[in-house]
Amino acid sequence: MGTKVRSARGEMVDFDLLKVKQQIVIQSPLSEPVKERQEDVDRKMRRHLRRKKPADGVVAADDTEEDLPESNQ
Repeated sequence: MGTKVRSARGEMVDFDLLKVKQQIVIQSPLSEPVKERQEDVDRKMRRHLRRKKPADGVVAADDTEEDLPESNQ
């Protein structure tokens, strides 16, 4: 017997059935359109995750004064 609970909307929800369905979806191979959509989303996400490289002369916060080049004062 599955774990059945009444949702906030008053519908019966079987969590064991949902778990089995999720396992079936994970194991089934993806179709070509689904793979293409996943690749498109991944490409867009990679674009957002790239960080800009610091410009020349910008010092990172963990650098100490010893590491910095001496200036002509």
